[in-house]
Amino acid sequence: MTINNTTTNQTEQWIRTIDRATGRQISVAIPSQSEPGKWHLVNRAGCDCRGFQHRGTCRHHRALLAELQQRERPLADGGQAALQVARAAEVWPPAIASRELAAKYHEIFG
Repeated sequence: MTINNTTTNQTEQWIRTIDRATGRQISVAIPSQSEPGKWHLVNRAGCDCRGFQHRGTCRHHRALLAELQQRERPLADGGQAALQVARAAEVWPPAIASRELAAKYHEIFG
């Protein structure tokens, strides 16, 4: 496991634990607002703060879930804009690879 410190807007002070084998985020340490110097360990399943233990929800857990949802949300247009940019830059489809694959296909199947 490795620890990465992020520097993004809302998650500026979060410390992330990453699984080295998969590269996936395991959990996040989020600073407590009510207890300076204390960090809460948060993952998809929950948070170790008192609020989560009593209510089953807390601002730390909601913030993590919101960030994960934002990060995992597919492109609104299904990737069409990115595809148009790639085609305009003539990097999609990769012309050489396509020609080589077509030639190989015709070589095998006639």
